[in-house]
Amino acid sequence: MRGLMMDFPLTVPALIERAGKIFGNVEIVTRRPDHSLVRTTWGDVRRRSLRLANALTGLGLRRGDRVATLLWNQSEHLEAYFGVPSAGGVLHTLNLRLHPDEITFIANHAETGSSLSTTCCYPCMRNFATA
Repeated sequence: MRGLMMDFPLTVPALIERAGKIFGNVEIVTRRPDHSLVRTTWGDVRRRSLRLANALTGLGLRRGDRVATLLWNQSEHLEAYFGVPSAGGVLHTLNLRLHPDEITFIANHAETGSSLSTTCCYPCMRNFATA
């Protein structure tokens, strides 16, 4: 029996498509680790997320590959949230408030193949990239 509620799968790529098309001009404001504000729109987030998806695919990301993020709550993290699944990857966020050894354990246990971070988090990221 066909469901009557949805005529398309409710997936993360479908969410960003809808947000970009219907709410493309709606502003999103995020704060960087240096406390500066960044203003963007859902349309920009959609475009940048799809660019990230294409870049990850071009770098060899395959369906089901795990991608870790070590980012603060900022626009790049939102773009990764939509971009990684759009490329077929599995996104898992690492908690910046944990001890670096715990972050390393989590990333290794998840068999993380790729990771996204910012320069402020690089020392911690380097920790598990070499583990």
